[in-house]
Amino acid sequence: MPRRSSESTEPTLSLRAKILWIIGVIAIDRWTKVLAIDHIKDHPPRIYFGDFFRMEYAENPGAFLSLGAGLSADTRFWVFAVAVAAFLLGATWVLFRERKLDRITAFSLSVIIGGGVGNLIDRTTRMNHGVVDFLNMGFGNFRTGIFNVADMAIMLGVILLAWKSFAVRPAENRARGDAAQETKST
Repeated sequence: MPRRSSESTEPTLSLRAKILWIIGVIAIDRWTKVLAIDHIKDHPPRIYFGDFFRMEYAENPGAFLSLGAGLSADTRFWVFAVAVAAFLLGATWVLFRERKLDRITAFSLSVIIGGGVGNLIDRTTRMNHGVVDFLNMGFGNFRTGIFNVADMAIMLGVILLAWKSFAVRPAENRARGDAAQETKST
């Protein structure tokens, strides 16, 4: 029976791949935000696929789904710029220093960092305006908040990390337990 371990035998992403994912997410996020400012701002929403998908411009002074938008400007700066920058530095340190990260975790951290930096750039360079958001999905009145490419990258990374924690790791633990039972019975 093949040996299964909690440590992945699959190597982590290469340094080049990690950097490319981070820079790629930042570049696509910045490019799409410039396009949104140039082509969507000051225009009515653009509706596609029977109103399932909308492109409408918004400036979000808060975080995900405008959480914290009502906080004072100073508090928003400390929470959404300084604290986020500290988190991103920590995540970057883990990504580049931890040698045992599997590919899913390394990819997830890379896109979370890229998305976080993309939104952090808006928070620090557009302090009087907020983060540029321009994408919206849903049916009728049941809609997502308005979001951007950075938000999609962050959510993808978080979903993959959650999936790995709740689906992959328990399966590995069960397999390890089954292997231990087989060893005891022989």
